Amino acid sequence: MKQPYESEYLKKDVLKVRAYQQQGHVLVTTHKHHWPLPCVHDVPGLQREGRGYNSPWGRFEILYDPYEVAVFQPADGKHPPVWEEHDLSAVIEPATARVDPARRWARIVADETEEELAILTDVDVSESGRRLLEEFRRLLAEHRLPAVVWRVEWAEPEDGEQPLWEGRAPLIRNEHAAVNLAGYAFDNDYNLIYLSAVGHKTALEAIRASLLGRHRKGKLILGGGRYQTHLNGLERYEQAWSPIPDFQAHHVIFLAREALKPEPTDDVTYLVVFDGDGDRPEAEVEAKKLLTKRLHEALPIPVLDEWAEALWQAADDRGWITAVRAAGDCRGCWQVSLMTDWAELVEALITQGEIKIAIE
Repeated sequence: MKQPYESEYLKKDVLKVRAYQQQGHVLVTTHKHHWPLPCVHDVPGLQREGRGYNSPWGRFEILYDPYEVAVFQPADGKHPPVWEEHDLSAVIEPATARVDPARRWARIVADETEEELAILTDVDVSESGRRLLEEFRRLLAEHRLPAVVWRVEWAEPEDGEQPLWEGRAPLIRNEHAAVNLAGYAFDNDYNLIYLSAVGHKTALEAIRASLLGRHRKGKLILGGGRYQTHLNGLERYEQAWSPIPDFQAHHVIFLAREALKPEPTDDVTYLVVFDGDGDRPEAEVEAKKLLTKRLHEALPIPVLDEWAEALWQAADDRGWITAVRAAGDCRGCWQVSLMTDWAELVEALITQGEIKIAIE
């Protein structure tokens, strides 16, 4: 369990800003990404003079304590029109970010009232507390929420929950770009079966070009470079792209066609179990359900769901099912050989009484 990260210095600054606002002062900032206040540099006709700025609407006197904040002294009681989207009466509160590593989100909570101010999703939980504090502060400022995060806490995982990674998320990269992985699976021949990655769209496009292009150069890097493997890649992948506006990023998933529905010419199929499949079952339990579905699609004979346990055990004993490397939001992946006589196995299990065909 990570220790909380906090900045008492920042909290003191927030309380000073709040005190000024409670006295009726209108405050602005010189750095729009740090404070949820109007930015003085957006005001037209601004001229630097002494410890502040003059403008057609009035004087801005820089405080310096706290840093990057100035008091607005209106000339005629009017405000610059560029401030119309800001609620000048809103008082800034000190807030805590409670990060849930398993769900990859953060709840922003006001310290004094415990009011939930926002929920931030797709949080990079591998980042340090200091980096997360900076990111949360920036997001609140950009969305003009009257709060500043000065403390980051990590929630205790609930029973059965586990984070995607122990520590920093690994990367997949080529010679042009690198992006964080949310999950992956590849077989013993280094064929990439599943890839879930987060990054800027141009970087993800570069990874896709290497993965699916004629000259594949994908490289999976785990554990700070302690493990590396070149990924051959399969021929066809289904893709799903989702924007993450809060972080100017995208989430992309690549899933090999062989993991969806086998074709008559396929030598193998894959059973891929993702985070969230079912009610957090053991991965192998969910994979057994997938086995009968895949065999029913691939074989010329019917395969019943109730045969799953017996078929799995018999195929595992014969080496027809192989667990392959998987991690992150891919909770498990198995390679199933289709170059074997499954019909003969089914017949043998029926003869032995291991499986039955119910006749009503």
